Amino acid sequence: MTYKEYDKFLYARTLFDIREFDRASYILNSLVHPKCIFLRLYSKFMAGEKRKDEEIVDIIGLNDNTYYMNKEILEIETELIESLKNNPNDGFLFYLYGVICVKKNQKKKAIQLLTRSVKLYPYNWSAWLELASCLVTQELITNVLPEIEDNIMSRFFMAHLALEYQNNNENFETYIKPCLDIFDDSNYIRSQLALSNYHTRDFEEAEQYFDKIIKKDPYTLENMDIFSHVLYVTEKTTKLSYLAHNCCMIDKYRQETCCIIGNYYSLRGEHEKAVLYFQRALKLNKNYLSAWTLMGHEYIELKNTQAAIEAYRRAIDLSQRDYRAWYGLGQIYEVLRMPYYALYYYQQAASLRPYDSRMWVALAQCYDYIDHSIEAIKCYKRALIGGDSGPIVLIKLATLYAKLGNNDTAAYYYRLSLLEYKKLNNVCFHCNFSSSNI
Repeated sequence: MTYKEYDKFLYARTLFDIREFDRASYILNSLVHPKCIFLRLYSKFMAGEKRKDEEIVDIIGLNDNTYYMNKEILEIETELIESLKNNPNDGFLFYLYGVICVKKNQKKKAIQLLTRSVKLYPYNWSAWLELASCLVTQELITNVLPEIEDNIMSRFFMAHLALEYQNNNENFETYIKPCLDIFDDSNYIRSQLALSNYHTRDFEEAEQYFDKIIKKDPYTLENMDIFSHVLYVTEKTTKLSYLAHNCCMIDKYRQETCCIIGNYYSLRGEHEKAVLYFQRALKLNKNYLSAWTLMGHEYIELKNTQAAIEAYRRAIDLSQRDYRAWYGLGQIYEVLRMPYYALYYYQQAASLRPYDSRMWVALAQCYDYIDHSIEAIKCYKRALIGGDSGPIVLIKLATLYAKLGNNDTAAYYYRLSLLEYKKLNNVCFHCNFSSSNI
């Protein structure tokens, strides 16, 4: 690249940074260096994405079948194919081609291209994240792993995947430990550890990690929405209020800030205001997964089941690994007295969170409702593995065994429930044993 070409490249990159994508693409029209080709085509892609987003007027009111295509994609793909013939070892061109294939829903081809990209240039984290979004099943992950070289970036990638699947904390710790040994004061790693504890419902530990992150970088907004989830679940209203105020002072137009404020209003029981702020977050980023899911929760509180279903479906469209959306849909259909629909959604949630007792309890209740007592018993027993289901599950098991006429087993579970209540120092336990003929 000559000095004159490099000047044009820097000028185009500046235009890209201020989101003048068409100008950036035009400036690089005559340049053939791989860096210039990538930036030109990526700018054209981003310009197409911007125009596509402008066509979407109403976030909530779109029909399920409505689909907007980036009109620049086909032209970019044609140019990329030609460019890769002349530059077969450019990881960034392979990355962009992979992104194009993702947009065209050609996931298998996208996986091949993105795997090639991270091989050629492993330090493009965007390529790793795009690859992770394509690996929606364990089978796909297993097929890709032999193709990935073992390096520090692949360790970060595997730790990220372990968090995405939210079902194996040991795997996450295995992959994150070598990274922690090298970057022992990294806020990114702290945030991943906080996320891991959040997913395993160790909220106290997660809160401590987030406190350390804020202490080191008091103006960060990254993952602060997750911190607000932790404070919401632990009902720390004062601390959540402080977090919302602080984030609003930093940047009130960030999606994370809107989500945090929405959580604050939800905790106060002001669900209409919460919905308003989640909608604001979606106006800033219509692909913001948490906002869709949380808005679904708020619509349930407002008894607006149709809007809740729409919000949860949008969340699932964005990520089929979001167990909260599947679980939310199950709750809605359970309330609507449609147990077979509820069963399907709860099964999806349980497959994503096999060690979460809440999923199995919900499944058991559905099976019990349709008089499938054997399946309900299996699910309640599975819930006990989670360890945090309490004596209620034991009572449910006892009741089901009594219903099936197995009084000895029913008595066994009633005794276990009494022991659990004693552990909880609850001396006001009352149970009517006469109905089970004990």
